[in-house]
Order: sequence, then C-alpha cells, then structure tokens
Amino acid sequence: MISDMLDLVVDGVSDYVIVRGENAYVSEVTASTELQNYIKQISGVEIPIVTDATAPVEKEIIVGKTNREAEGEFDRE
Repeated sequence: MISDMLDLVVDGVSDYVIVRGENAYVSEVTASTELQNYIKQISGVEIPIVTDATAPVEKEIIVGKTNREAEGEFDRE
C-alpha cells in the first residue's frame, strides 16, 4: 500500500532534477540518462540532469554515488 504519492510531473512541469556524481561511472551516467528518457516518454517532460557539483535543491532524484550522502542530505536506509 502506498501511503504518499510522489508527483514527478504536474501539468507538464517538474520541480525535480536528476543528480549524478561529478565523477560518475559510465553505468551511473547511463542510468541517469535512461531515467531521464523514460520519464520524458511517459510524461513529455525532460527532467534536467545535473552533477553533485551543483548546490543541492529540495527535490532531487539521486542516481548512484554522490556527495549528497557525505553531506548528510541522503540516507540510503
């Protein structure tokens, strides 16, 4: 049962960004690009991909290992 809904795209707009490590592995680059493509296919909206060198924002989709974890902003548990 889902208790909270997560709206990635509302009315053709998304407040989210996809974040990958600045020195991401090829697999993480591929994963973030594939995620971006699938979301665009489903919703028509291309969510931007940024690296962890950018300042954190409230709504992030983390792909792979980033510095967000080191800063205590992301908990894998």
